[in-house]
Amino acid sequence: MPQMSPMPWIIIMFMTMISIYMMMVNIFFIKKSFYYKTNSKMKFQSKIMW
Repeated sequence: MPQMSPMPWIIIMFMTMISIYMMMVNIFFIKKSFYYKTNSKMKFQSKIMW
């Protein structure tokens, strides 16, 4: 590792942590919304069938 003051490393680590967290949250919400959409579609189709 290059000799540097610890401050930039802390900032970089912090930024990567935030970006990873945001990515995880985005994936979670996308999956949730996708599941909800498919669920409502299934319900709608079953309503049509009956």
